[in-house]
Amino acid sequence: MTDRIKITKGSGNVFRDLGFPEGEAQNLLLRSDLMIRIEKIVKDSGRKREITISPLPDNADFSGKKILIVDDDKRNIYALTSVLE
Repeated sequence: MTDRIKITKGSGNVFRDLGFPEGEAQNLLLRSDLMIRIEKIVKDSGRKREITISPLPDNADFSGKKILIVDDDKRNIYALTSVLE
C-alpha cells in the first residue's frame, strides 16, 4: 500500500498558508523579511550581536521588589525567574 502526498503550491506568504488572517499574515511576513535582512547585514558587517550590560553595583538590593520580565519566549522568562527567586 502506498500513501499519496498532496502537494499544494504556496501563496508566497507562509503565514497566510498557515491560516493567519490576511492583515496579520502580511505583518508577520514583513517582520520576518526584515529580520532576515537585518541578520544578513549584521553577518556581512562582521560585527557580533552581543549586548554588553554593565554589572550592578555591589550594594544593589532587589529584595522584596517586584521585577517585570518581558520576553517573547517563555523559556527565557522561566530561566530568569528561576535565577531571581
